[in-house]
Parts: sequence; C-alpha cells; structure tokens
Amino acid sequence: MASRPHHPRWITPLLAWALATCALPVAAKTMYYVPTASGQTGAWVVSFGDSDKVRVVGQVGNRQGTYTDSGTEQVVTLNKALSYEYLSAPGDVDCHGQRYQKRYDLQQLVFRRDANVSSKKGKSSIVEIGVIVHVGGCTPGTVEPSGSPSDPGYPVQHFAENKRAPMADVAAGFTIAGFREGPAPDPYLNPFAQIAADRLTLDNATTARFLGSGTTVAASLNAEQWLVLAMPGFERGYTRIVLNSASGTETWMEAEFQDGKAQRVTNVMMVKPVPGASFGTKSEAARIWESFVGIGTNTPFFFTLYGNWTGETISKNIAANTESRVPLTWGFDGSDIVTSRTLGGGSVVATRRWQPLSRTGKYVVVMEEEVRKPSASPSFVYIPARVVFYVDRGKATPP
Repeated sequence: MASRPHHPRWITPLLAWALATCALPVAAKTMYYVPTASGQTGAWVVSFGDSDKVRVVGQVGNRQGTYTDSGTEQVVTLNKALSYEYLSAPGDVDCHGQRYQKRYDLQQLVFRRDANVSSKKGKSSIVEIGVIVHVGGCTPGTVEPSGSPSDPGYPVQHFAENKRAPMADVAAGFTIAGFREGPAPDPYLNPFAQIAADRLTLDNATTARFLGSGTTVAASLNAEQWLVLAMPGFERGYTRIVLNSASGTETWMEAEFQDGKAQRVTNVMMVKPVPGASFGTKSEAARIWESFVGIGTNTPFFFTLYGNWTGETISKNIAANTESRVPLTWGFDGSDIVTSRTLGGGSVVATRRWQPLSRTGKYVVVMEEEVRKPSASPSFVYIPARVVFYVDRGKATPP
C-alpha cells in the first residue's frame, strides 16, 4: 500500500484540519470540504460567522479564529496554533545521522474557490500556513516557515450545508459499512492510528447496533443532520457528504463530539452492503485490481491476481517511469479473497483479506484488513478493517 507522507500536508490525517458546526450567530454560513481523490484523507467543515469569527476543529484539536472574505477566498487566522509532533522523513537526519522529532504549528488556512464555480457546490483549494519547529536533533528550536497565501493549495470539493447528500434514509432498518466503534486514539500521541470499521444498523429511531461486535448504542440525528452515537465514555457523529455513483461508495464525515460540538473531524468511506456481492469465480477474479489509494495520482498501486493462484503487487511511479513488484499467492475463503506476500527480505509475512461488500461495474467495494507476522515477533494488525474499493483494470497475465 502507499506509504504515508512524512511532511505535513493536508492529505495526511495529521493535517486534515476541519472546521465544524459551533455556536455562531444565526447568519453563520457552513461549508463542507472533502478531498477530490478517493485515497486522500482530511475534511473540513467551515462555519463562518456574520462578523469575522470562526471556529476551527482539526485532527488534533480545536481553536477559535478570525477571517477575512474577498468573495472567492477566505483567509482564516487561528487565535492559537494547532500543533502536533512527527518524526522527520527518511533522509531528513540530524548531525548524528538520525531522524528526529519536529513540530508543525498550523497558524492560518486559506479557502479559495475555483474560478467560475458556484459558492454552494464545486471545486476549491485549501492552503495551510504555519511553521515547522525542530524539537529534537542537533538544532532544537530552529523554525522553518511552511506555506504562504500565494500557494496554489490542495484540491477539494466544497458543499454548502443544504447541498450535502441527503440523510433521509437514515432511519430504522438503515444498514451501512464503515462506522467505527472503538475510542479514538490520542491524536497528539498517534494521529496516524486507525480504528477498525464495522457494519452498523439502526434497529429503531434511537438505537444502533454494530453487527460485528453486537454492541448496541443510543443514536440520534441532530439538527445539523449528524447521526450521533453515544459510545461508552464518548460520542461520535457521522454525516453524509457525497454519493459516488461510479464506485457505489459514499463519503461521510466522522467527528468526535463533546457537549454537542464536534472536536475533531475527518472523512471516511462508507458503502451499503449488497447481499451476494463477490469477485466471482477464480477466472473472473484473476484480474488486475487497482487500489483506491493511488487512483489519479503519480503513484498508483495494484494487486495482480493470476489464474494459477500466484500474483504480484505493483507500485508505480509514473513520473520516474519506475515500478516495484512483490510476489504473492492468493485464494478464496468463502467469498473472501486472501492474499499473502513476503516483505522485508523475507522477514515479514503480510496477509490481506478482502470481504466483498458491493459491486458496481468495474468497482468492487470490500472490507479490507491486513495482518503482518514478523519472523521473530507476534503477528499484529497492520491495516484495521476498513471500507475501500478496487477497480478491475483487465485480465492478469503472468509475465
């Protein structure tokens, strides 16, 4: 799978800054922003007040702020920086040749609508501005600027509150895959940590049940159309943003709630499970399957399954015209597909499972999970269960 970037960018969970519903004047305008590409994480909900006030909620906390508005561009200045620490990228080493701790302080955000696009629904870009502070290494205290208002920013889609996908079907009997039960990890300690996904069904108007664990929780749809689940010791809310007709998936926002307010927000992929969904027979499954994580980027990623129960993962770098391949074996476990490949020069065995949830044309949506087993250590969950899709790119022929 694609490696996680180490430099703070909006497409990582670390800088998925969100701006969420809060107690603003009646004239407040709320806008929702989600990434344009399927493999990107990060979401924004921006509530602009009728004066210059705004509240900012991100992956690692929340802040109040002020903003200026030129009509097509809003510049938000935080009253206090949103900060997190991270390990420097490979190759970014100190005087001892070691990677070291840095801190990113987000200070401003620019929300810029594309030319000739409706303010209610369309394409925008977001610029993040702050500083990078050396925490460890040989030069602690060194400050590097990061971002400027003139930067092109990162592409997103924006939606006015009344332009989101409807929630009318979220009633008794509603079932969807992608909701998450476990408590969120401390974002300051491990903002990359993932929570396993599950199927959720609404037994009635006030009760939701996780089908995997059987846990039942109170559920309610609030005035802003967030389905808020009363988990043991915390609240988590979800609201639908986009219905993706090509893949059959849905884009939702997930927020940790406290006292009725969202504290952190990100985007998640969902799908309504379809009974009988499958990859088909062996010959029908022996295809080139492109992962959602790299679609539309310079670094696509594929699982190639051959008809003789072997295959490869293929990671490409289009700009450099390079690719890397890792052999694998695969097979069926019921309707699930299970692949196994060896990593780290043979020291780690990675087993990935695809449980089919739905199929729309070339798109197969699965609940995906990967477990890794180092030769001298216990196995561990590398990818907790998540909803993703793969695209059929044609018949796979062994080289």
